[in-house]
Amino acid sequence: IGDNNLFMAFVHIAHDCVVGDHVTMANLASLCGHVVVEDRAALGGMAGIHQHVVIGTMGFVAGCSKVVKDALPYMIVDGNPARCPGLNIVGLTRNGVSESSRRALKDAYRVLCRSSLNIAQAIEKVEEEVENCSEVAHLVEFVRASQRGITK
Repeated sequence: IGDNNLFMAFVHIAHDCVVGDHVTMANLASLCGHVVVEDRAALGGMAGIHQHVVIGTMGFVAGCSKVVKDALPYMIVDGNPARCPGLNIVGLTRNGVSESSRRALKDAYRVLCRSSLNIAQAIEKVEEEVENCSEVAHLVEFVRASQRGITK
């Protein structure tokens, strides 16, 4: 468990979880075993995270969501089953991510989550066509490392 986190009432963090810094977990949010929550992520009330899932940096999981695949960094995940409707613009802005990086992340999101390409093709297209910044590089590495698949 990292530093400067906010865990509200009745949060559950199971065995072998890793929680980064500046993470917010609202009431009744639950992590099953072996979950990783990267820095500055936020989980809404009653969000349920399946075992071995990774929640990416500055990701936002909406309340009552059921997440069974990895949640991309810098994105919003919502619903049951969980879907990724777009960027976590509020979180990115609050954390000082530049406008050019936000635009690049939006372009990467469109390729990864809204195109008909498979993951390998999408990663290749992002690397070739999307402006390179540290956030996009982290997003690409996150997708490459995913063991459960990504929430699209």
